[in-house]
Amino acid sequence: MVSPVKHSNKLLPVEQLLTTNAQQKEESWLLPYLDVFVLLTMMFIVLLSMSSIDLLSSQSKVNQQQETISQLQQEIEPLRQLEMEGRSSLVLQHWQERIHQVLDSLKLRDDIALSLEDEYIALQIEDRMLFDSGEASLKSEGRQVLNNLLPLFEMAAGTILVEGHTDNIPIETSQFPSNWELGAARASSVVKFLVSQGMDQQRLRAISYADTQPRASNDTASGRQQNRRVAMLLRMPDTE
Repeated sequence: MVSPVKHSNKLLPVEQLLTTNAQQKEESWLLPYLDVFVLLTMMFIVLLSMSSIDLLSSQSKVNQQQETISQLQQEIEPLRQLEMEGRSSLVLQHWQERIHQVLDSLKLRDDIALSLEDEYIALQIEDRMLFDSGEASLKSEGRQVLNNLLPLFEMAAGTILVEGHTDNIPIETSQFPSNWELGAARASSVVKFLVSQGMDQQRLRAISYADTQPRASNDTASGRQQNRRVAMLLRMPDTE
């Protein structure tokens, strides 16, 4: 009697091979996927690094351009300043000549000195033309002088500075305790007269310098005469 064949739990070699091949086939798709994933990751890293390099390069170029622009601006600014100063100087010289012509026509060229002070043309009017000695009220001749100069004052741009100056000889009266009060009162008298003639008071400033800004030496009578004055500082327009 033939004994029945007992099946062993152990697989035969062929069966083991087939089983192994099946498992390998089931898992074989992971390898290409992993390769693709690694490749994509590498490409992403490369692209990111290239982008970072481009950004750094672009930022470096921007910084270089900004430095170049800054250097050019530093070089141009002094030239621009010189141009403005040169233009301002030409404008002042032009107006100085024009004002001299006006003074010539009024026969005041010898009595009113002109000087350039920063952006202003200063008319130095000796006190004897406007006031009696030690007084601050305009005399009739002084009002006439200012009235003749009124069109010139009206042509000025911006604020007109009216400065009262004295010599260094002290004055001490009940009305003027010192040269400061005398200079202030004389400058104020000129301002009040110009306002009475229609000038805008907002454009006028009265200032006293007493004897602190002499034009000449106070050691001589002629020098002291030059120092006793009212200075009218005009800022003239760039164009007529």
